[in-house]
Amino acid sequence: MYTKLFWLDALERSGKTVAQVLLTTITLAGVDVLGINWGQTVVTSLTAGVVSILTSIVSSGINKDSSASLVVKSSEVRG
Repeated sequence: MYTKLFWLDALERSGKTVAQVLLTTITLAGVDVLGINWGQTVVTSLTAGVVSILTSIVSSGINKDSSASLVVKSSEVRG
């Protein structure tokens, strides 16, 4: 959690989460893009991004490479 790699990884994951929630919310609203409650949509997306950052923090220290991931790299599995 104290490395640049960790924070770059965590921010990338958080950004992807924000984009995914935003696109999902827009898609579920249907064709009426003008009728979307943009304030609520943005707040929901940003909240998901914060949850993603918190999940990365909880996951820190699991891997040897100090990433925000719980998944071990395939090179580490193979030996």
